Amino acid sequence: LDLQYQDINDVDRLKEIIETLKMELKQSRIHTVTAETDVNNLKEQTVDLESELVNKQNEAEKYKNLYNISQQFDNIDQDIIDQANRNLDIDDVNINELNRIRKNKMDLVIKLSMELDNMRQIIKQQQVQIDLFTDKK
Repeated sequence: LDLQYQDINDVDRLKEIIETLKMELKQSRIHTVTAETDVNNLKEQTVDLESELVNKQNEAEKYKNLYNISQQFDNIDQDIIDQANRNLDIDDVNINELNRIRKNKMDLVIKLSMELDNMRQIIKQQQVQIDLFTDKK
């Protein structure tokens, strides 16, 4: 890229190139800020989901303990036992769904982090090019 521009003597053309590079740098920085915001939002959502998952797991454990205790009673109503069993199954499904969502979000955070690293490299390269062309002026 540098060799391509070394032989250009037209000041107006060089100014155009510098302006184009500045515009690209600005767009890259905007995309980086947007991606960083997305990553931060996803991290917050992941923390919320993890907290919700822990709460659901604690709740499921509580229901299982209550169910086990209820089994020890002689005259327990079978409808109550059946309802408790249905609730446990529903909680297991919810926990599995939350785990799936959490994994998807973590994968997305990792991909966005890699994209941010790539954008940072592009910005550094563009800044070096701008500095080179500005110094030649």
